Amino acid sequence: MARRLRRDTAGGDRQLYSLFHIGIDDVQASPGWIGWWQISQAGSVKFIYVAAGGHLTTRTTRPPSTAAKPSGQDYWFAEGDKMLTCIRLRGIVDEFTLDPQDPTSATGVRVNGGPPLTAKKL
Repeated sequence: MARRLRRDTAGGDRQLYSLFHIGIDDVQASPGWIGWWQISQAGSVKFIYVAAGGHLTTRTTRPPSTAAKPSGQDYWFAEGDKMLTCIRLRGIVDEFTLDPQDPTSATGVRVNGGPPLTAKKL
């Protein structure tokens, strides 16, 4: 991962961008992650669809049906019980870990800062 910082007018550093390199060998087929998830963070809720091909769709409203299978512009990468989601245009990277007692639940962190995340598969 690379970060570029620039001094702002107040003399502090301001992050201009983060660059994450994910190699083809980082992409794993993890069928337990595929499907719709409700993500909660500090009182806000969003919904993501994790597609089999590595694409991710994010929306702010509950999907009308869990049978819907959209193909989004963002990406996910998983290995075993861990998944990394990358929302490209907003620069958001979240890491989730499945609950070993309940594979339809996960906890997470925003890699680039923020309150903890919880996820529940729909």
